[in-house]
Amino acid sequence: MEIWVARHGETDWNRAGRFQGNGDMPLNARGRAQASALADAVREAGIGAVYTSDLPRALETAAIIAQALRLPAPVADTRLRERALGPFQGLTYAEAAAQTGRSLNEGGWVDLDGADGVEPDDAVLKRLLAACSDIAAAWPDVRILAICHGSAMAALERGLGGGAERRPLTNGALFRVLRDPEWRLI
Repeated sequence: MEIWVARHGETDWNRAGRFQGNGDMPLNARGRAQASALADAVREAGIGAVYTSDLPRALETAAIIAQALRLPAPVADTRLRERALGPFQGLTYAEAAAQTGRSLNEGGWVDLDGADGVEPDDAVLKRLLAACSDIAAAWPDVRILAICHGSAMAALERGLGGGAERRPLTNGALFRVLRDPEWRLI
């Protein structure tokens, strides 16, 4: 079973370098173009269904892709949501770094794993893998596209051995996971 995992398109808060967490920001024009580009990128992959976080930016990305690929409406799953960021939601990366005493990395982003009020990396990984397993059970012979979020995808990537470097994944980023028999990056 293979699931293609993609990050939603850009929002105005992405552009401003703000943590969105579980906020309800919509895509901006660039984000809608990124969603169309994602549809083009997976067009020949044989995607049979689209799952998505229930947050507006992911729902809109998924709807654009499903329509472009002439697939049924996307299925929303709350387990594909972004990491809950508590008091850091809405802050810029620099503001969050100042509050936590952590440094910005080379990409200008701050890692909040372990900060008070932030959903732990292992909890994010656990719920994402549970969603992937349930999706795989429902669609055992179908390649699925799941629209997710940057910090959640980073937790999935790290948890499946994709590297320890903590970095955000750009809007429209795409990678694949395979269950054979355990979940792993491919």
